[in-house]
Amino acid sequence: MVGFNDMPFIDRLRPPLTTIRFPHYQLGTEAAQLLLERIGGRGGPVRVIYLAPELVVRGSTAPCRQTG
Repeated sequence: MVGFNDMPFIDRLRPPLTTIRFPHYQLGTEAAQLLLERIGGRGGPVRVIYLAPELVVRGSTAPCRQTG
C-alpha cells in the first residue's frame, strides 16, 4: 500500500506507510517567483514547471516475490 503527500505522523502507523513526498516548499517558491514576475510585468508565455516527487519506501511495501 502506498500513500501520497507524506502526511504528518504517517510513519507512525504499523506498518509505516510508504508514500510519495511532494516538494511543497519548492512549489511555494516557484509559485511566488512566477507571481512576482507577473506583478512586475514580465509575464511572457505560460511556463510549465515540473517538480520531482520522491518515493519514500517504508514498511507497507515489500520486494516482489520470485515465482517459478
